[in-house]
Amino acid sequence: MSPHDKLCAAIAILQDHILASGTEYNAEMMFPLRRFETASLELAETLLSDIVPYLESVKERTA
Repeated sequence: MSPHDKLCAAIAILQDHILASGTEYNAEMMFPLRRFETASLELAETLLSDIVPYLESVKERTA
């Protein structure tokens, strides 16, 4: 996965949890294609931590 793909996946996971938590809506029904086999918030954290070095290198190049 590219850094962009990882960021998009992490955002989708977080949206899934935010939009579906605390409501009467069923997350499994609302976002059936955005579910992962592993614990989704742990996966989001992994995806985001994977792109930190990439973001730091971009920051250094643009500074």
